[in-house]
Amino acid sequence: MFASFDGIEIPNIASVDTTFEEVGDSDRTAGGFLRQDMTAVKRVWRVSTTPITWERASPLINHYRTYMGAEGDFWIYGEPAPVRAKLKVDNYPLSQFASRGSWQKNGVTLNITITEV
Repeated sequence: MFASFDGIEIPNIASVDTTFEEVGDSDRTAGGFLRQDMTAVKRVWRVSTTPITWERASPLINHYRTYMGAEGDFWIYGEPAPVRAKLKVDNYPLSQFASRGSWQKNGVTLNITITEV
């Protein structure tokens, strides 16, 4: 397993884009100086999967819908321990794909955002 949210595997990950989100406020003064009040820097992971069957995607989608994007434990390879984070399923385009010599007509590609809380 490469990554999971609340113990649910995020299957067939194609890409992970990690960025940072600054928590705070910044602005320029009349003199042009940058004034800022930063309280934290949090990580944001944007994850996309390869096409997978609905059966493999549905546990994560159902968790998101049931708990309305509530916080959970996110773990990704390389992290020593799970991180408290918020899950958002951005979209899941439907697709058809070949897998193990057969044609899958009920495929989806998960695009999710996970934000450290």
